Amino acid sequence: PDDPTTAGTLDALGAALRDQGRLEEALPLFEAGLARQIRRFGASHPRVAVSLHNLAFLHDRSGRREEARRLHARALDIRLATLGAEHRATANSHHNLATTLRAMGRYLEAEESYARALSIRRAQLREGHPQIALSVIGLGTNLLYAGRPDDAESLLREGLEMRETIFPEHHPQVVDTRVTLAGALTALGRYEEAEGYLLPAYRTLRETLGTQDVRNQAAAGRV
Repeated sequence: PDDPTTAGTLDALGAALRDQGRLEEALPLFEAGLARQIRRFGASHPRVAVSLHNLAFLHDRSGRREEARRLHARALDIRLATLGAEHRATANSHHNLATTLRAMGRYLEAEESYARALSIRRAQLREGHPQIALSVIGLGTNLLYAGRPDDAESLLREGLEMRETIFPEHHPQVVDTRVTLAGALTALGRYEEAEGYLLPAYRTLRETLGTQDVRNQAAAGRV
């Protein structure tokens, strides 16, 4: 009954339900998967950290931010103890925790975690790697939300340049980054420059996602 493949199946089923928006149905599956991993491997095993993150993502999407933060922090502690401070998986845990902290408005703590994830990824990954771009943009977005658009701008430009190299021009990650950069430029009072990013982003979102998509509505509001 505690076969690790069974726990993996529970997590996979939970993820499928989560992605369909069936969050409360997914919750017991993630909890059962975590319990099985703990019984089989012990509470401090790296596999347990994966299940903790999966459960945390669900709580985050359900608006239970403090529970998500607690689970992400527990997973980070496990990875620091078992994999080390410079491991790529540890960087992922820092990034996950930072994103929840940002959603809670705890920008200084989030900045520290984003910066740590970015430092590890720059050291471990090739230049221009998508995970480096993710960390750069995460940190830049956090600075923007914290009311520091001047500090955010250079990071968002760097992240956009990387994503434009990695993905096609109309890829959602490219478009989303352009919208975020436009937000920084707007906050700096550089409205015409911001419009140069927002209008193409809005047209792309309208064509690919439709006018009712949340991201499209956000871009339209900024335009």
